[in-house]
Amino acid sequence: MRPMRPRYILRRWKGSIEETVRRVNVGYFDFEARGLTRLVVLATGGRGYTDDARIRRVMNSLQPGLVIHGDCAEGVDGLVDLWAYETKVHVARVPALWDAFGSSAGPLRNEKMLKLSPEFVVAFPGDSGTANMVGLAAKARIPTLECLPLQTSV
Repeated sequence: MRPMRPRYILRRWKGSIEETVRRVNVGYFDFEARGLTRLVVLATGGRGYTDDARIRRVMNSLQPGLVIHGDCAEGVDGLVDLWAYETKVHVARVPALWDAFGSSAGPLRNEKMLKLSPEFVVAFPGDSGTANMVGLAAKARIPTLECLPLQTSV
């Protein structure tokens, strides 16, 4: 029987992912105490997000055993898929069935991804689809790390 999850943890990250992951590991995600070695992570974000180095840093810090994503060729899904291939991490790709469901295909796909029981959600910058996924994860009480866009100083 799985332990009860806390209500949910929504972290907004601007700086060190290593520090954030360390803080998350202190509580519910004390992996060693739970006998877990690898995490099931759902990655979400926009098609226009291209910060490959940041995605790699976050994913390397989490060290998931399985990554779930929405199967878009570009943006976060494509970069996470490439990272998973290079680091030999299993991937569950859940495409949106646009022809069958039209504009509701994205939200339906997000709901189906949650049925795969991710233990953690990583949200990179995105649009309404990313916001929908973060909302669904919060409603399902799945801890979420929301990686905000980096601020550039002028």
